[in-house]
This record gives sequence, C-alpha cells and structure tokens, in this order.
Amino acid sequence: MTNHAAFAAEDAVTAVAAPAQPGRHFASFPPRRARDCRKAALGRMDLATSGVLMSGSLLDSMKASSPRHAMSPAGADHEEWIENHPSALEWFEGVLAAAAGKQIVMFLDYDGTLSPIVEDPERAVMTEEMREAVRGVAQHFPTAIVSGRCRDKVFNFVKLEELYYAGSHGMDIKGPTKVSNHKAG
Repeated sequence: MTNHAAFAAEDAVTAVAAPAQPGRHFASFPPRRARDCRKAALGRMDLATSGVLMSGSLLDSMKASSPRHAMSPAGADHEEWIENHPSALEWFEGVLAAAAGKQIVMFLDYDGTLSPIVEDPERAVMTEEMREAVRGVAQHFPTAIVSGRCRDKVFNFVKLEELYYAGSHGMDIKGPTKVSNHKAG
C-alpha cells in the first residue's frame, strides 16, 4: 500500500523554493503599515454604541491579543496596496446600513484570531477572556468557528456548545448542541 503522505526531501525543497505564480493571490504579506491602519480604524470604531454589540469585549480581546509590530515607513508601495485593498472597517457605517434588516452571522478563524499563533499548534489555547467574548457574540449572532484543523480538535480548544464548528477547511461541519437565543441586532 502506498503511503501518500510520504515524500522525498528534495521534493519539499523544490516545492518550497518554487516562485509564486502571478495572479489573484498575494505574492507576499501586505505591508506592515496596513495593519497599523486597521488597528487605528478599530480604535476609532465603537461597537457598543453602534448597536452591533452590547459590549466591546470581543473587540477589546481581539485588540489585546493582536501582536504588536514595529512601525515601518509608509511609502508608495503602502499607499498603492491600501488603494487596491480597502479596509471594511473604514466603511463600517456603510456595512451596518447595508446589513439593516438582515441576519448577521459571525465567522471566526481559530489560529491567530481567537488564539495566538505559536510554534507548537497544541499550545494554541484561547484565553478565558476571549472565550467569554465569543460567548457574548454568540448571544447576539449565530457564530461559527472555521478552521483548517479537525473540527473535534477546535471544539476541544473552544468548548462552547452554542457555536457552529467547521473543521478541515469547511469539509466537516457541526451545528450547536446548546440552543442560543440570538437577540435581534
């Protein structure tokens, strides 16, 4: 029987060394300065008074758990990137207006969003503060955790029965086992 997970070391080097193909996907990460703009927009946005959330704990938790990066000088590359990739946070009021009368659903990633990015994936544990923030969001909106990890693994990290879990990049989905009464937003 063939082991499809096995590969020769030289294949890995070739795959890693292959240049990125031009196209729709980024060849690199966005400029660090773009992250700073997003953080500034988050700081200006008050979800508690916008009627979206009753408390800003999710936003506070997300800001507190986000890594701090050194500032890099803004330049033409940054300005061009921002022009081609606008932030939804800059248009938040417009997003709220477009969502009026519609059902809002929250989709959250686990690694790097609800938990810190760490070298050992088994140590990517979310804080109790983040767990409570997600629980609070789930009281207002149907909430799903989407991950490339196995669904059961993510559930064991999050441990909230009122959420939807989509593991294996959406190939394994399970709905809530605990009913949550979503308040009209």
